[in-house]
Amino acid sequence: EKLIFCIIRDVTARKATESRLRQSEERLQRIASQVPGALYQYRMAPDGSRSFPYFSEGVIALGGLSGKEFSGTNAAPFMARVLPEDEAIIEANTQASASSLSHAHTEFRIRHGDGSIRWIESRAVPQQEEDGSILWTGILLDITQRVEAEEKIRSMAVTDGLTGLTNRQEFNRLLDHEVERATRYHTPLALIMYDLDHFKRVNDSFGHDAGDDVLRTVAALSSEQLRNTDLHGRWGGEEFMVILPQSGLKAARDVAEKLRKTIASHDFSRVGRVTASYGVVELAPSENAKSLAQRVDEALYRDK
Repeated sequence: EKLIFCIIRDVTARKATESRLRQSEERLQRIASQVPGALYQYRMAPDGSRSFPYFSEGVIALGGLSGKEFSGTNAAPFMARVLPEDEAIIEANTQASASSLSHAHTEFRIRHGDGSIRWIESRAVPQQEEDGSILWTGILLDITQRVEAEEKIRSMAVTDGLTGLTNRQEFNRLLDHEVERATRYHTPLALIMYDLDHFKRVNDSFGHDAGDDVLRTVAALSSEQLRNTDLHGRWGGEEFMVILPQSGLKAARDVAEKLRKTIASHDFSRVGRVTASYGVVELAPSENAKSLAQRVDEALYRDK
């Protein structure tokens, strides 16, 4: 004969608990699916090993991943998209948050699945677990549009809207900085100021749109003749300035002459030929930026 021994147990409570857990998980998934970006948990064990106990499926859209690339808590496909130059920033912020159990906030770049560069913001709250591990619960958001908007605002604040050159306010700041640096390190510094001749006639004869085209063209032609280290700005109206670091008076005069010939030889379509006058000065010992700008203005006036 075969005997079968059985244990019969009431599992009603267990089944109820499992049901509640399933409902909680489904509720969490529904919430996570409505959150822009991705929710995640990140654990750093006492031995330094790292893992992601949880990652919402929002990471698929965030990184431009395919469904096949992403599986459960495997964040490797997403993390592999982080730009190498930003990896140190992420690690430094993680270590700082772990040491003080403070909120972790990091902005970094990834290469999206479509090839574009996206800015990602990570915000997470850490807690220490019984085994000494640090567990962060956080969110990842795509902040590319915000970063681009902020960059555009910063650019507008320092850029002349017509020519794309540095505007006068920013140019003054740069001039102060370059004068201070040249004085500190005892290096030469030159300044060029140029002004288009009889520019009012251009506006009166051909209209302000034609005048604006001339200003844009002059700015572009002159910039092409300058070094990457030279700083080119619009001083106002038809006046422009050029800072030449590591350059003395003779070198600056040669640059000014090259710019003069470039503009004078260009055919400005309906307007025809346009000429410009130039002032050139070199920074004197113990001179400040205001005095240097005044001297170059006087030199330009003499040339006019």
